[in-house]
Parts: sequence; C-alpha cells; structure tokens
Amino acid sequence: MTGTRRPVVIGIAVALALVVIAVLVGQGQSGEGAPLSPTSASPDGLKGLAVLMESFGAQVHADESVPSTDTRIALLARDGLDDRDRDGLRAWVRGGGTLVVADPDSPLAGPSSGDLGGIVLVRGHCDLTGLDDVERIEIGGIDSVGLDQLGGKRYQVDGKPSCFGDGDAAYVIESRLGSGAVISVGGPNLFANAFLDRSDNSVLAMRLLQPNAPQPVSILVSSAPGSGRTTLLDLVPARVFQAFIQVGIAFLLYALWRARRLGRPVVEPQPVAIPGSQLVRAVGSLEQRTHATDHAAAALRHDVERLVRERYGLASDAPPATVAQVVADRTGLGRQRVEAALRDAPVVDDNALLKLTYELDAIRKEILHGR
Repeated sequence: MTGTRRPVVIGIAVALALVVIAVLVGQGQSGEGAPLSPTSASPDGLKGLAVLMESFGAQVHADESVPSTDTRIALLARDGLDDRDRDGLRAWVRGGGTLVVADPDSPLAGPSSGDLGGIVLVRGHCDLTGLDDVERIEIGGIDSVGLDQLGGKRYQVDGKPSCFGDGDAAYVIESRLGSGAVISVGGPNLFANAFLDRSDNSVLAMRLLQPNAPQPVSILVSSAPGSGRTTLLDLVPARVFQAFIQVGIAFLLYALWRARRLGRPVVEPQPVAIPGSQLVRAVGSLEQRTHATDHAAAALRHDVERLVRERYGLASDAPPATVAQVVADRTGLGRQRVEAALRDAPVVDDNALLKLTYELDAIRKEILHGR
C-alpha cells in the first residue's frame, strides 16, 4: 500500500467503525421493539403493562387502531393514527368506550396547560373516581431511558374531574364524549416498563385501564405506514445522526491535515511546447551532432510513419509501399517520392540526413494539412 493511499484507507475504516458502533448502540437502546409498543420488553416498551393486566385476568389486544365493539377500554400511548382512525375512535367513545390518551400532543387529548417540570407528582387535588389509593407517581427524570425527560404536560381542568393537580391544571383529567369518556394523561412514562414498578404507577395504570372487574382492553397501535404524525426522521435513532456528525468532523480534520502546506510554494519551470516540425529539426540536429546519421534517419522515418498510421487508421504492420500509396492518395504527393523518403535506405553523411529531414518535414506538413 502506497503512502498516499494509507491515510484514505484509515479514514474510511474509522468512518465505517463509527457508523457500525452507532447502529449497534441504537439497536441496544431500542430493545426488542418500537418505543411504547405492547410487545417490547425494552425500558421504553409497554410489555410489562400488558403482562400486569393479563395477570389479573384481563384480555389484552395489541393489534388494533380502533377497538372492537366488545372492548370498552383502550390506551393510546402514542398517537400515530390518521384522521379516519381518529374519527372512528371518537365514534367508539361516543358509543360508551373509555379512552386513556397518554400523548398530550394528540388531537384526542384535552387542552394543554403547558409543560410539566418534575420527576415525582403527589395526589394534590383529585376528584376522579376510583383513584383513592393512588398517592404518588413518578413520571420522568435523568434515567428516563429515552422517554420524555420532563414527564409530559398538564391539562386545563375547566371544571372536569382531575387528579394530580391544583384544580386549575392537572396531570390527569377526564372529559365526557357522548356516552363515553376520554381520560387524558400528561405523558406515557408511567406506563413504560422502566417506570411501571415505581411508587403508585402500576396502581394508577390498573385503576384507569381496569377500573372494575377484569375486562378486555386494547393497547392501540399506529395506522398504516405513511399516516400519522411520525416522520421518517423521527424513526432514525439519535445515535445515527451523532455518527454522521462524527464522520463529518473526521473528514474535515482529514481534509485540513491533507491541505497543510509546509513552507512557501515552489516555483518550477514549465516545459515549453515545441511544434512538430521544430521537434523533427531538433532531433535531426541532435543526431547530426553525434554523427549517428543512420539512427537519426530511422527515428525521423518512424515518427512520420507513426503519424501516417494514426492519421489514416492504418495497421501498425502496414508495409512502406502501402503507407506511401495512402499518403499519395490523400495529399497529392507522388507515391515514389514518399516511398523513397520512407524507404529504409542507409544515410551515409550529414548532407544526406539534412536532405531527408527536409523531405520528411514536407511530407509531415502535407499530411497535417491535406485531406
């Protein structure tokens, strides 16, 4: 491997290593499924919630975007639905269903009252029925494993039943819609595997999703790909963007290193282009001074024959007679004159070499300016 190629190969290897590390780390963080998926056992998944409800006899559906008619409770942890499914979900609620929305940015959730900064929430003002044994929940923090660091948002109460608030704004509120209800929760963290066993998180989850006897519950999934609010960039792990930034920085440093200049530029003399006829004369003069007349003649003939073959597309082994005939046909020069100049005849003195040089130069000019 040459010295000039070694830095390039090393740079490419480092860039590939950074990308591979970023992808592996991103896979390690994403766990066994997508964030807030009921089948994911990773810290940001909801498999623990599904197993908890099943342990109490509930039947959990994890493949629906709109619950079936025999299901009366559903959880929407992240709203990736399209408008058609949201309309279907509203109709399901009006028919008597209870929808727990843990995505404060969802159009189905209540009106927001701003971000909530904190890790732990206490009961506070609470007039929601069935939450008498829920006193304290944990909703975020520095170890929130990819979930919302602040835990979510608060909602405007406006006279609705609420909990974990002050009567004006609350983390949990209930809104009536037809014969059913929408319970808006300020964030999905408390339902995730990493938080479900903390404080009274699991108690609140069971009181909202299984308020009475065990019953079917649906953990809703997103609509078909291309719908919803999640973009393709949202699906790319942050580690991948970091890896590309690292590759860009590495490339910039490599470019700066390769562009360094040790000292002032060195001015080098450039070769002077010599026209063909002058080159022929120069070669002839050089050979003449060394008295190698025969060798000089052979070099001059070879140069003219090469020009003829390249100019007229002749084979490299075409005999001199053929070359002379083609030159005569294309330039109007006599065939015998051309053949005599190209014939490999001995040149015994300087006068004969000078005469041959002028003759070959004349043939060259006719070739270059002929038909």
